[in-house]
Amino acid sequence: MKYLSVPVVLALGFFDSLHLGHRKLIARAQARAAECGAEAAVFTFRGDPAAVFGHTEGTVLSLKERLIRLNEMGISAVVFGEASPAYLSRSPEEFLRELDERYEIRGYVCGGDYRYGKNAAGTAVSLAEYAAARGRFCEVAEDVTADGVRVSTSAVRELLKKGDVAAANRLLVAPYPVFGRVFEDRKVGRTLGFPTINLRADPEKTKLKSAVYTGHIALNGKTYRAIVNYGARPTFGLNETLVEAHIDGFSGNLYGEDVLLCLDGYLREICAFHTKEELRLQLKRDLEAIR
Repeated sequence: MKYLSVPVVLALGFFDSLHLGHRKLIARAQARAAECGAEAAVFTFRGDPAAVFGHTEGTVLSLKERLIRLNEMGISAVVFGEASPAYLSRSPEEFLRELDERYEIRGYVCGGDYRYGKNAAGTAVSLAEYAAARGRFCEVAEDVTADGVRVSTSAVRELLKKGDVAAANRLLVAPYPVFGRVFEDRKVGRTLGFPTINLRADPEKTKLKSAVYTGHIALNGKTYRAIVNYGARPTFGLNETLVEAHIDGFSGNLYGEDVLLCLDGYLREICAFHTKEELRLQLKRDLEAIR
C-alpha cells in the first residue's frame, strides 16, 4: 500500500536548516513535479542521525520548526526517516527500495554531496544509476553561494554559535525560529513593568550564543516586536538556559500555548545587574532599541 495516492518527486537530504541552498533544491523538486503531474515530497529525519553516532552539534531547526517552514514553502508531503541504529544500518539499496514500497516515485532531486545508507555509502552518482535503471530522473542541484561562500548548514551553525542571527537569517531566508510551549515562571518581569513569556530551549538544537536578541512574534493576526533573553538570568542567580521574551504592546495570557518566536538580530550581551532598578532601566533602553 502506498502512503500517498499520487506520484511524487522526492527531494532527498536532511534539510535540518532549510537554508537558501535547500530551498532552491526543493523549488527544483516542485518544478519537476509540476512538469510530470506529481507532488513534490521532502525527505527528512525524525531526530538527528549524527546524534546516533555521538558526534552531533545539534540541528539548526527542530522537527516542528522544519515542518512549519516546509508548509510555508508549499510542501505538504513529508517523508520521514528514523534516526535510529536500525534504520541507519540499511544498505543504500535497501533504503531506496523501502521508499519504492511506500511511494510511487517519478524522480529525485538531491545535492551533489548527498549521502545515504549504511556508512553513507550511497552517493548522488549511485542514486542517478538507481533512478536510470527504473526509468526515473535524478537531478543534482548546484551548490548555492552567498558572498562567495558556499551556503551550508555548517555555515549557519557557526553564525548562530557567534550570535550573528542577522547573518544566519540571510542564509536561512527566514528569521531564526524558536518554537515552544509557554510555561508559568516566577513573574519577576511583571514586577519590573516588563512581563515576559518563557520557553524552554530545545536541547537537540544547535546551541545559540547566550545573548539578548531582537525578535518578533505573530499573535492573533498581529505581529509584535520583542526583546528576547536567550540564556541564563544571572541577575537572579539562575543559570538554566531559557528563552524569555518581553512582547512590546501585548498583555494577554499565553500560558500553555505553543508559540513561534522569531529572532532577527543581536542586541547585547547578557549581564548581571546589581539591582532590579538597574535591570529595569536597561530593559527600557532595550525597548527603545526595538521600536
